[in-house]
Amino acid sequence: MKTKLLIGLCALIISIGFTLKNPVINSDASAYNGLKIDSSTLKDIEAVYGFDYEVDTWTTKVTVGTTEGESIPINKITYPKQGVSFIVLGEDIRNVPIYKILFAWPFKGSTEKNIIIGKSTFRDVIKQYGAGQWSIGHPLDRAKKLSLLYSTITFRADKFYTEEEYNQINKDDFLDLVVSEIILEGEHY
Repeated sequence: MKTKLLIGLCALIISIGFTLKNPVINSDASAYNGLKIDSSTLKDIEAVYGFDYEVDTWTTKVTVGTTEGESIPINKITYPKQGVSFIVLGEDIRNVPIYKILFAWPFKGSTEKNIIIGKSTFRDVIKQYGAGQWSIGHPLDRAKKLSLLYSTITFRADKFYTEEEYNQINKDDFLDLVVSEIILEGEHY
């Protein structure tokens, strides 16, 4: 009886350890590891990941409808050891809710459909998620990386294109590129 209990306890500890080391990104949720896009703040992030992070800030002009808005600060709060970054918009990063969550190397998890950073290709993504929408970059981005967008999740490669190059390339040429980033977005974007 004691042996069965001990074996069961060991199996539970191993499975919990595997879950924590290899977390899952759920593309149907606008949350990750208890942190919710549009409501969790830096205080919540620090409660989960601690204070060992870096902040990179830049500004961009935002267009709302047909009107170009003012420049807003974009803050990328990065936990380099975990491969997780949180994007917040605004000057007061402590009180602004999470806008996006970005996963990049050395992130060790996968999506719920087993897309893995540094291993899966765009061909794998399309096989699991469907056609998606190709794009280069995002208005809030400084980089014009090749992206494949879905409603709440985006997959990116470390491949940069100008608009002209992107428009001239056959999209089938992108299929064997490896996914280098995954971005989780809110449901209203």
